[in-house]
Amino acid sequence: MEGTLTAEQAEDLFAANALAKNMQATLNPGQQEQLAEYDLLLKQDTLVEVYKQALLRTGDAISGASQEQIVNVLVDEILSIENNYAALVNNQGSMRDAHNDKIAAFHRARETLLPQLDSAQIEHLDRFINAQTSGVDIILEASTDGEGRVSITQARIGMENLPQ
Repeated sequence: MEGTLTAEQAEDLFAANALAKNMQATLNPGQQEQLAEYDLLLKQDTLVEVYKQALLRTGDAISGASQEQIVNVLVDEILSIENNYAALVNNQGSMRDAHNDKIAAFHRARETLLPQLDSAQIEHLDRFINAQTSGVDIILEASTDGEGRVSITQARIGMENLPQ
């Protein structure tokens, strides 16, 4: 993370489907595909929780059904092929470029949502997006207790500290 990895090493470890690709020797192609799908679903569930919490921290204009809609659009854009399925690095192994792609995904989501939001909700969404652009959140652990509560441990790397 401190720039000691080559672009190829970063891509091998952190690119989209890296987990399934690294399991090629152990898993058959069908199992690799299942693992990749599971990884994407896990990212989706985790992002929903992370974004709901982040929206709560950035204001109170977005809640209820509008929050669900906004979170769904955000997650769809972040996990899109255009955003390399939210991989920490892009296809060239760059964390900075992957972060810039993520910022572009947030702005695409904003444009999609714009006609459906009032001015207070737009301001709230803009605060959320601005908070997301200052760094990268890395999910270290996501777990649930037996009663459905989710616990997410994450670290934040400031934009100025992102390796190439």
